[in-house]
Amino acid sequence: MKLVKLSIAVCLMSATAMAGVQGRITTKIDAQKAQIELRGVKAGDKVTLLEEVCEGPKVKLCRTEKVGVATVSKVIDSETSEIKVEGQQPLKDGLLIEKQ
Repeated sequence: MKLVKLSIAVCLMSATAMAGVQGRITTKIDAQKAQIELRGVKAGDKVTLLEEVCEGPKVKLCRTEKVGVATVSKVIDSETSEIKVEGQQPLKDGLLIEKQ
């Protein structure tokens, strides 16, 4: 029973830790720039662009796939920043952002 409680506690702590390093695109500025909501970044930081892919006929199984890399070009406030995509990867709505 202690092992089950410990496992649950570890899962909750890891989920909480991941919540602080992931964000989303809030506004697309153009094909290569966007405004994001992600705490704890500064100008020059690299972020990974992730796309959530869900498959399955009845029960959807979802996973995230890396689709690109961007650099934080401007910090607007403690939660909002602007990024510029590296290379020719176009921005899509609904991409997740993860600090590297």
